[in-house]
Amino acid sequence: MPRTSSAKKALRVAKTNAERNRAQRTALKRAVKAVKPDTTSATVSTIAKATKRGILSKARAARMISRIMRASGTAQLAKRPTAGAAKPAPAKKVAKATKPRATSKKK
Repeated sequence: MPRTSSAKKALRVAKTNAERNRAQRTALKRAVKAVKPDTTSATVSTIAKATKRGILSKARAARMISRIMRASGTAQLAKRPTAGAAKPAPAKKVAKATKPRATSKKK
């Protein structure tokens, strides 16, 4: 049992976080098991959220997403530019009009 007040609080926080993580992990597993071609984007979103929250590592999330995309047949080929395609010209930056700075004179 924790003795100090900070250790007691750390135990309470750890229990709360463990409970939250368990619920998110369960939701993730359900989403992955129930993936269909029309629910692919929702499942990928769920995996990304779990990664952001620290439930999954980045490598494991990437592997899961890759397998889901490959299985559903909706690989993101449209997003990749082809080798011979020309890239669009970058937009020119326009300088903003700035106000002259007020200077204070030392007396």
